[in-house]
Order: sequence, then C-alpha cells, then structure tokens
Amino acid sequence: MNVTLQDQIAEVKRELALRERKYPEWVTSGRMKREQAARQINAMKAVLNTLEQQDAINRPELFPR
Repeated sequence: MNVTLQDQIAEVKRELALRERKYPEWVTSGRMKREQAARQINAMKAVLNTLEQQDAINRPELFPR
C-alpha cells in the first residue's frame, strides 16, 4: 500500500486536531501532564512542518524563472 506525502500530511493534520481538542481535557482530568501535552503537540506540529516543507520541495514551480 502506497501512502502519498499528501496522505501523510492529511493524517498528521487530523492527529494534530485531535490532540488540540482532547489534550486540554486530559490535562484537566489528570490523565496527562500539561508539559507532556505541550511537548507532544509541538512535536506533531514539527512533523507537519517537515512534511509540508518536503511537499513544497517536491512540487514543480508554477511559474519557473
């Protein structure tokens, strides 16, 4: 099964949205520490940034110079 870069980006965005929605609840309930939640959200944002940068590198320029 081939998972495209765009598929990976979409999945990371979905996971990031889930974390941003659920982690505050988990921190409030004591299920997760605030620092852990922040670290994991920031890590997922970094993954997204890396994938989006790679996607930009792989895309041909619309208006080559």
